[in-house]
Amino acid sequence: HRRNARAMHMCCMSLWQIAGDRQARFQLNHFAAASVVVDVMKEHASNNAVLDFSMRALVLLSEESQAARQLILNAKAVAVVRHAMFKHGVEAGGRDIVEDLDVQEQACRLVEILVGGANDARQVVHQGALQMLYSVAGNKGASDGRVKQQACLSLYAIINLLPSQQSRDHSTEEGGEEN
Repeated sequence: HRRNARAMHMCCMSLWQIAGDRQARFQLNHFAAASVVVDVMKEHASNNAVLDFSMRALVLLSEESQAARQLILNAKAVAVVRHAMFKHGVEAGGRDIVEDLDVQEQACRLVEILVGGANDARQVVHQGALQMLYSVAGNKGASDGRVKQQACLSLYAIINLLPSQQSRDHSTEEGGEEN
C-alpha cells in the first residue's frame, strides 16, 4: 500500500493522532516510527495531504526525542520538504510556493522543532531551510499571517544558533537574497 497516496495519507493522519498521546509517542519513537514517516514523505512529497500529515506526525514525534530529531535530520527530511514546497522544483528554478497553507505552516514548524542546537541548525541550513523559510516569509501571494509568523519563528530559531556570518553565507549560497 506504500505506493497508494490515499492510504499513506490515512496512515500519516492516524499516526499523527496517535502521537498526540505522550505514552504512545514514546512507544512510536522506540520503534523509530519517524524513519517510516520520512520514507513515506519522500515517496509522496508531491501529495499535499501526505506531506501535511507526515510533517505533523514528525513534529509530534520529535518534540521530546533528540533521537527522533536526529533520525529526521539524518534522513534529510528538510531537503525533501524544501523541494516539495516549490511547484516547479527548486533545481528547475521554480519559485512558486505550494498554495496549501497547512503544508507551508507545517514545513516551517518542522524546521523550528528540529533546531535544538547549533549542529541541528547547521544541518537544516545545509538542507536548504533558509531559502525555503525566506521564500515563505517573503511570499506576497500564497502565504498568510500565521504561515509568515511561523516562518519568522523558524528563521529566528536558526539564526539565534548560527554565527551571523555563517547564516549570511548560506542564505546567498542557497539562492536567497542577502539583506
